[in-house]
Amino acid sequence: MAIVGFSFTKIHFERSNKLANKISVSNNVSVTSIEEANILDQSPNAAIRFKYLFTSKYEPDFAKIEMEGDIVFVEKEDKIKDILKQWKKNKQVDKDIMKDVMNTVLQKCFVQALVIGKDMNLPTIVPLPKLEDKATVGTNP
Repeated sequence: MAIVGFSFTKIHFERSNKLANKISVSNNVSVTSIEEANILDQSPNAAIRFKYLFTSKYEPDFAKIEMEGDIVFVEKEDKIKDILKQWKKNKQVDKDIMKDVMNTVLQKCFVQALVIGKDMNLPTIVPLPKLEDKATVGTNP
């Protein structure tokens, strides 16, 4: 099992002029659909395409970043059929596969959202590491 492709198909961001004393950021990621994917030389493996949606909302109603895209996942053909069957039945996928897919989406989208946020003068979507007053710079314990 392996993720062999990742792409963005849509990136949308907007910012209002409404200023607030305190801005909170919430992030959400979801798989919106799963479908068969055609890739070259896939025998004896097959592929599926996970479509995702990643959203960062800056509240109250300050800004929003949305990203959509695809992840291509390759596995043995019978396993791919099982994944598609399970998705069609109850919109669920084996937790280990979903964990890999979601972690990939989060890693790629968080980096992109940090860049977009910087360009839009927004607070970061996650707290960045900082040195504390007690920290000693440039020494090893």
